[in-house]
Parts: sequence; C-alpha cells; structure tokens
Amino acid sequence: PKGSAGRELLKSTHVLLGMSVFALVWLRLLARGWSTAPAIAPPPPAWQQHLGRLVHAALYFLMIALPLLGWLSLSAKGQPIALPWGLALG
Repeated sequence: PKGSAGRELLKSTHVLLGMSVFALVWLRLLARGWSTAPAIAPPPPAWQQHLGRLVHAALYFLMIALPLLGWLSLSAKGQPIALPWGLALG
C-alpha cells in the first residue's frame, strides 16, 4: 500500500540503483575513452559494424537519459528523491 515502509524501501532502493547505474556508465565511458575495443576476427560486414555502433550508442544514451528523466519527473512533482536510511536529495 502507498506510504508503507516496504513500498518506501523499494522506491529508495530503485533510486539508489538508478543513481549507481548513472555513475557507473560515466566511469565506463571514461574507461572506454582510454582504451580501444579488441578487433573482431573475422571482421563482420560493414553494415553489421555500423548497426552495432548505433545500438551501442543508443544503449549508452538510454543509460544516461533514463536516470535523468526519473529525477526530472520527481522534481516536476515537487517530490524529494528518497534514498535509503532516511536521506533525501532536493
């Protein structure tokens, strides 16, 4: 039920996991900038390489955009971002 301790725990855990994914994706992008991907042998056709890069970029975009959209939707409602242990953001 709304307002129950179990529901609040699930919501705060959801937020914490989303923030963790958001932070980790930036660390992954930083690590990716320092290194290169290993070559695929035998090399796939050009269309597969292009589609693979496109899907890869789309996944990174979503991993960044979804936590931001969650934060914006809570902020638009005027609700604080609840974290575990009774902490809150904004």
